[in-house]
Amino acid sequence: MLKFYAKIKPGSRQDKVCGWLGDIIKIEIKAQAVDGKANIALIKYLSDKTGIAKSLIRIKNGHTSRMKMLVINDDISIDELRRKLA
Repeated sequence: MLKFYAKIKPGSRQDKVCGWLGDIIKIEIKAQAVDGKANIALIKYLSDKTGIAKSLIRIKNGHTSRMKMLVINDDISIDELRRKLA
């Protein structure tokens, strides 16, 4: 199980990883932060980029905040996550 923080910018032009600030990943998401749409889009984006099932990725804290703690219930290290999201 991997826990990490992500700073999300909803309403962007495209879904993309903007980089890392230490152990915090910055991600831009096209979906608006309305009715949880940006959270759903974030999980789908991470799943598509990493090949990990959406059901194994969840937001633990920060459902209504731009700063989120995410949990991936899979055998992946932070270094492997960085490589897959590069």
